Amino acid sequence: MKIEDVTKANVFKLCYAYLKGAKQLASLEKQYVKEEVSAHVKTLSIWLVLAVAGLICMALGGLILLVAVILFLNVWFTPWASALIVTIALLSIGAILAIIGLTKAKKDIDQTKATIEQVGKDIRWVRQR
Repeated sequence: MKIEDVTKANVFKLCYAYLKGAKQLASLEKQYVKEEVSAHVKTLSIWLVLAVAGLICMALGGLILLVAVILFLNVWFTPWASALIVTIALLSIGAILAIIGLTKAKKDIDQTKATIEQVGKDIRWVRQR
């Protein structure tokens, strides 16, 4: 067997190993993205539920505010004061829950985008080689 034949065989083996490795890397990157995105989607859904709960509390607070205004116009002191206290409490709780939920959801979305961008960079790097 000549040295040229051995060299050609080694080059073909190296090319085959490279292509096999690139294919394996792409499948591992795909699996990694699925795992990362699913983890972020789980936490994102929790924060979105919290944000929706806050928005519902704010909507209920708005309805109670309407009742408070009506009671304020009809009766002067005791009934509207209690309705106003409940309105302020619901609006405050709703605003706090909505702000926390939306802030956490935005953070998770940013992390997911960063992961996807990094995987894209990895795949582009492999394709360039």
